[in-house]
Amino acid sequence: MRRPHVPRCLVVALALVAAAPACNHDEVAAARASERDDVEQRAHARLASLRAVHAVIAAEPMLIHALAQAQDVSDADRAHIAERLQIFQTRIDEADNAIESLAVARPEDWATREVVATHAMERAEEARLDAWEALLDSDRTRDVSSARARPPRTSMR
Repeated sequence: MRRPHVPRCLVVALALVAAAPACNHDEVAAARASERDDVEQRAHARLASLRAVHAVIAAEPMLIHALAQAQDVSDADRAHIAERLQIFQTRIDEADNAIESLAVARPEDWATREVVATHAMERAEEARLDAWEALLDSDRTRDVSSARARPPRTSMR
């Protein structure tokens, strides 16, 4: 009786598998749980960071509005500031919705929703800077705005 031909690479592979130590399922499960905990911890930290930045910029429309009301600006400038504030408030609301969507995201959807939330926060930041610029460029504040720098950018990362 003739023995069947077994390729050498298959023999080597079978020898390696047979020689491998038995897998400890408890260690694998513990490693996976630890990795999952790390991912969840990073996700919670990212969410807290987005919420904190959002809370800071969400208070600024009232401040800009109060400053505009306290200054003697032209009707055209006041309308321009109001328009920028409306856009800013819309962007803040969009960012809030994106952040809350991220808070309830499943792990497989996290990366996509994080990108959406980050983009929404970046748009809110742009609108924030535009609103401040509208206030600082108004007729009444133009003489002192050149001495001021733009408001600092908030960090989304």
